[in-house]
Amino acid sequence: MSKQNWFLENLEKVQNTFDYRLENILLDVGENIALFMKEQNLNRSQMAQRLGVSRAYVTKILNGNPNLTIKTLLRLSDVLEKDLKIMFWSKLTNKGTDTPKIITFQLSELQSYHYKPLKNASTSKDLNDCPIAA
Repeated sequence: MSKQNWFLENLEKVQNTFDYRLENILLDVGENIALFMKEQNLNRSQMAQRLGVSRAYVTKILNGNPNLTIKTLLRLSDVLEKDLKIMFWSKLTNKGTDTPKIITFQLSELQSYHYKPLKNASTSKDLNDCPIAA
């Protein structure tokens, strides 16, 4: 068995374990926070000051701190001026089924669509209920 086949076989075995999935989520969160910090030219000290925590705690977050609470995540989203969205969806039972679908469009594609005006849309609440608002 080649090294690559051995690796892929063992990776497939661990991918569904709790620990693997937890580490994957923690790394994704840390990477996203680091990207948003870079986007806003924030260093760890500035981030710590805005959060009211130590620089060491920010380092823990960026390195995949497993003790992040939803409250801390919401504070992070406020400091980074981002919305926080936590989603659950069905686990895959058969590969390729029941996966979340992400649809992307080029701006030019969206501009080519013709939308009908909403009937009786007189309040901003009515407009906020629309799936697409221009």
